[in-house]
Amino acid sequence: MKSLKKVSFMFILTAFILLSSSPLMAEERNIYVGDLIELKITTREFTEDEMREKFKDFEIVELKSIPEGYLITLRTFEAGEKVVNLADSEIIITVKSTLDEIDRDELFEGSFAVESAALMINLNYLFYAVVIVFFASGGVMLANYIRRRRDMLLTPYERFSNRLSKVSSDDGDYLVKLTMYFKEYIELKFSLRIKGKTSKEMIGEMSKVTELNQFISKIGNWLNESDYFKFSGYAAAKDKKQELFTNMKEIVSQIEQVNEGKA
Repeated sequence: MKSLKKVSFMFILTAFILLSSSPLMAEERNIYVGDLIELKITTREFTEDEMREKFKDFEIVELKSIPEGYLITLRTFEAGEKVVNLADSEIIITVKSTLDEIDRDELFEGSFAVESAALMINLNYLFYAVVIVFFASGGVMLANYIRRRRDMLLTPYERFSNRLSKVSSDDGDYLVKLTMYFKEYIELKFSLRIKGKTSKEMIGEMSKVTELNQFISKIGNWLNESDYFKFSGYAAAKDKKQELFTNMKEIVSQIEQVNEGKA
């Protein structure tokens, strides 16, 4: 399992800039405000929701799931260095402003000649486009804030049940999401930090909680069976997925009954 864990955390990042001018510009390393940045991330360790959270400082133009991981297209209108942590690796994206590239050592010669109106029209279009993007991004951020706020008002069990009811067995990350929802429930219910830990490490942490001792064996069996299908390359049949779904739901329901009333 250790070798499988190491493989699951390895990923290859390929970034290139999609510019609207000459194709040769794609070879340059500089990234400017408004450029499209495409990253190929080879790992199935994270769900789409987790990937969106990782890149929340960017405008996510497109997030596409591919067999080996994800293909994500980003854009930002803020200059500066942005750092994204993925497992044990770190992505550093430095976004430059086009103003930084202007050489200001020479004096600019002024002119009284009237410029054509065409440039002003284009600048106006650009201004309106930026305003639209700004308000659209603000609307998305507000909607996400309201959703997160609503989730915070739910109990750990209500949050778990709500998320469980929305997951589809046809989802390629079905078992990954079931495991993630269970981790969130345990973290919120018993104030444990088990996200990012292996199944063995999770069991070790949960064994320290007296209220979970009677469920450790069931939880361990469920995690081992789920890990087999997640990391062996063998896809679980639909009836097997349903069985794992039912078992997980029963485990959490039993934990909730025994520990009813606790936060």
